[in-house]
Amino acid sequence: MIALLVDLHLSDGVIKSYINRKRPIYVKSIFYDSIFAKYHVTNKQFQWNLIHYSEEKKISGFYEKAISDLTIKKAAFEQNMLKENNHKIPATTTNNGVK
Repeated sequence: MIALLVDLHLSDGVIKSYINRKRPIYVKSIFYDSIFAKYHVTNKQFQWNLIHYSEEKKISGFYEKAISDLTIKKAAFEQNMLKENNHKIPATTTNNGVK
């Protein structure tokens, strides 16, 4: 359930970038359908699980773990971006781009 939540929230970030670029919004169903297929659940089963775990007061724990996983993924992504950008900065420039 936690990995599924993480994937759904990652796809939401991608979808928001599509919307910001005025791309079609229908991509959301394509992303969600593929994520549900990856975890062998339907949208209806996922919704039922959200309701069930909410009633059992367990959903907040799932979201805490999902947020933790997303934070780790974000940090790794940012580290990779820094590494890539450091390789692209010419040695003759300073941080503000002035030679």
